[in-house]
Amino acid sequence: GGAPLWGEVVDEPTVMEENGAKFEVDVLKGHKTGFFLDQREHRGRIREQAAGREVLDLFTYTGGFAISAALGGASRTVAVDQASLAIEACRRNFALNGLEAAVVRSGGRLSAGGEASN
Repeated sequence: GGAPLWGEVVDEPTVMEENGAKFEVDVLKGHKTGFFLDQREHRGRIREQAAGREVLDLFTYTGGFAISAALGGASRTVAVDQASLAIEACRRNFALNGLEAAVVRSGGRLSAGGEASN
């Protein structure tokens, strides 16, 4: 690593807030700064349009789209990822927002019913 350009180095996961949703991010060990910051507007739009809809968030990573949809009133959200660390982070983020996690670890493909299979 190098020296930070501004502020102090955060060497453990921290909680940030985006559009009223809370997310735990790991800036040093997480993929792409621990959160895909460039998707903020898209998560906001999903939240605006989710009411009453079923939402499938593939390659969920930290659950950003599924959580945004759930907070926007989606009737059902399912978050899917292949990586165990991503699934754990996603579940923690659902809990941070007072939501029940519908998180699926996929080792291969999804069936028509939305269940993961290897």
